[in-house]
Amino acid sequence: MIGDGWRPISARRPRQAASSSAQKAAARTVSGCGSGGIGRGEMHDSQIRHEFYGSNFVRGVRLSNPAPTALQPHSEIVNPMKSLHARRLLVPGLAVAFLATGMSSAAAAAPVSASAPSAPTTLAAPAAPTAEATAQKSSTYIVYRTFIKESRVNAFPCAGAAYQFNGNGRSYSTKDNAGFKTNMAFGVNWKTSKVHTSKKVSETKLYLGKKLISRKTATSKNMKFTGGKFSGKGSSRAYTVTLKHSATNPFCTKIGGAIDYQVKITVYRSGKVVLAGSRRKAPHHESYVFHNSLSGKRTFLLTKKSHGLKCLQAPLCKRESLKVTLKKS
Repeated sequence: MIGDGWRPISARRPRQAASSSAQKAAARTVSGCGSGGIGRGEMHDSQIRHEFYGSNFVRGVRLSNPAPTALQPHSEIVNPMKSLHARRLLVPGLAVAFLATGMSSAAAAAPVSASAPSAPTTLAAPAAPTAEATAQKSSTYIVYRTFIKESRVNAFPCAGAAYQFNGNGRSYSTKDNAGFKTNMAFGVNWKTSKVHTSKKVSETKLYLGKKLISRKTATSKNMKFTGGKFSGKGSSRAYTVTLKHSATNPFCTKIGGAIDYQVKITVYRSGKVVLAGSRRKAPHHESYVFHNSLSGKRTFLLTKKSHGLKCLQAPLCKRESLKVTLKKS
């Protein structure tokens, strides 16, 4: 690894005994990757954390770097963080950090040399990537959310006619901070064949006029990821999983009626996505896909409007079939 302080051997200054102030400078802390899950730490004790909230998945990898010595010029110290570039992805209920290098845990845990290597006489140009390699994604993320378009909705028959429930007050969106009633999401790391899942239910609030009367949160126990499996190779590598979702307003448990859908989703490393299933026709539904990083392009898989909250009652509305094939995303 060649760091920013690398110089040809002929250009290096002779090593000298470091002064007390030089020793202090060599021990200064350096910034990691900011809010990306890597905080400030000493040069010889950097920490990378892989985090995934909502699925009780936590994995840590420590990078151990020998402490700089008094004889080592500070400009020759290689900052391992500059060559690893950890990325943190934030989605409602989903927080994933992947190493852009895709190295294994064993490789990441190996000591990092703090001295520059001998200068090569020539640097070979990297080989151009093949068309297949260019098309392949390093990671893919799917988000499926339900939401109520209105800011407030009538609470009857779950409560008296004068009462209201909170809505989300928005239209379709791929923004991370967009409000929702329920959220299911999963991420596939194609390099490691690891899958991370997350589910979340937002709080339901009961109002009488402008006064907040009560608040409750529905259980997510009936929101499940089932049958996940990988298949294929290369750009045809695929992951298939079924999302089974049923969540009932916590103020309506005696009456029943739930936000209910079941979809089978297959994502391909090439960017293709296939979704098939059905739903009760309330409230609004949306699903979108993106790849590789938080700044990646986001593409809707589906947007389905509500046909009235009465449709949460199974006998009152016929289920709606869902079928989408996105050839490229």
